[in-house]
Amino acid sequence: CDPIDLNEQIVAATEGLESEDPVVQAFLETVRSGVAAGTVDVAVIGEWQFVAGSSLDGGAIEFPAGQTVTLIVDEAGVASGSAGCNDYNIGGIASNGAWPVDGFDITAEPCEFGDIESAYLNAFLVVTEYSVDDGSLMLAGADVSLSFARIVNEE
Repeated sequence: CDPIDLNEQIVAATEGLESEDPVVQAFLETVRSGVAAGTVDVAVIGEWQFVAGSSLDGGAIEFPAGQTVTLIVDEAGVASGSAGCNDYNIGGIASNGAWPVDGFDITAEPCEFGDIESAYLNAFLVVTEYSVDDGSLMLAGADVSLSFARIVNEE
């Protein structure tokens, strides 16, 4: 059973159901978000391009002009991407606003802007939450933020 399809079916089946009981209402919202099914938030799935961010030391994370830095979140909740010179993979399931980091792998290629790349990758280690709004993904945690724009593939 595909977890994305299952979550969509749950959302459709519970559409219109509301309750004055706050516990029941919280349960319905949790089920609709996919948390009960252990699925990644469908709003996060896709390809994202880094726009701006702040590092652990509070400085801005700014890559050289023309450098593409990406984040791709798949249906299993694995995040991966290119940090400029190196690729990375992050385990965890982003759902209900929480961004847990469960495993982090990075390639180790030399990089002329390694300090910027390190600031970007180290920020992921303290990210704890996310929000998606109008084609933008914002990751945040202890004094860091990473902002991404959705990459729209025209087919």
